[in-house]
Amino acid sequence: MNSPKTRVALVASTALLVATGAASSVTAAPAPGNGRTSVALAWYDTTADTIAKAGPSLPPVTNNRTWAVSWIAAARALQHVPSGVDRRDYQDAALAAAVHRALVELVPSTPPAFAPAIRNGNRFARPFLLKSASQFRLPAPPAPTSKRYQTDLKEVRDFGELNSTVRTARQTGTATFWFESSPTLWTKPIRVALTATSHQPLLKQAELVALANATLVDTQIATSDSKYTYQLWRPVTAIRTGVGEIPADPSWTPLRTTPAHPDHPSGHNTYAGAAETVLTALVGPRTAPFTLTSATAPGVVRTYTGWHQLTRENIDARVWLGIHTRLADEAGVELGTDVARYGLDHAQSLFQER
Repeated sequence: MNSPKTRVALVASTALLVATGAASSVTAAPAPGNGRTSVALAWYDTTADTIAKAGPSLPPVTNNRTWAVSWIAAARALQHVPSGVDRRDYQDAALAAAVHRALVELVPSTPPAFAPAIRNGNRFARPFLLKSASQFRLPAPPAPTSKRYQTDLKEVRDFGELNSTVRTARQTGTATFWFESSPTLWTKPIRVALTATSHQPLLKQAELVALANATLVDTQIATSDSKYTYQLWRPVTAIRTGVGEIPADPSWTPLRTTPAHPDHPSGHNTYAGAAETVLTALVGPRTAPFTLTSATAPGVVRTYTGWHQLTRENIDARVWLGIHTRLADEAGVELGTDVARYGLDHAQSLFQER
């Protein structure tokens, strides 16, 4: 049988992931038997069960990639054992932690689909202007048991639930309007900004469109870096599981289906922070009144007079949709703003012939 130290190490490795918000429904206990082989079999079965949970949505290439990435990580983790620790105990825990972490990234616990993680690879793309994806990596979010996280999760639980009794019709309308995909949604405000610069030379207009979109690309890359560094549960997982003083509510359902990638930071809000920063720098904070429509709110037309209004609505919308905490939304704006400021400072490098 595995030694008590081995079992403690395995439990501790999973507890660490839970404490950081990284753990999912992926769990395993050492199988009966002797030594390392039992741990390997337990996590082999967990890998198989996790991939099976993704169902037909998982294409063959992703199926095999999930196996490969998970177990390459395990093999690498087993290569070096620190001095002064029991080799067998350490390796048992190292295998468990490595496979667990890889599965959380590739098949996160985000109901209802439990689909493979999306945009996981964005962090490995080459930015236009940033030095690296991690250049503006956010600090670690507060622990799930912290006062701030508990407060924000309660807000999502109450206001973001499908049949919430406290969310107003206006709030529901805002949430639905901003549910549209960021890349298509922000095309419209950039067009408004371009129209506002019609008096400027054509070169300046071209630079506005180029810089806005290059910054948004870099923002996507930086967002992926922070998301998959911290792998914080989405609200639906935390609420259904129960965290800290918030009891488990297995039937809780958000207003809209939660995308399959981590909570922190909100991608919609990294876009909002970046776009607001670039458009404010190039056009100014306010414009003549302009209207926007949304593919996720047919027939609705909203009027705005400044870019910051869009950011504020994005922050609220993701909470009222039940898919992000306010903490993740505000962190997203912070990250997008940092990326955009750097992009503005180094914009000319985009336009130099190489």
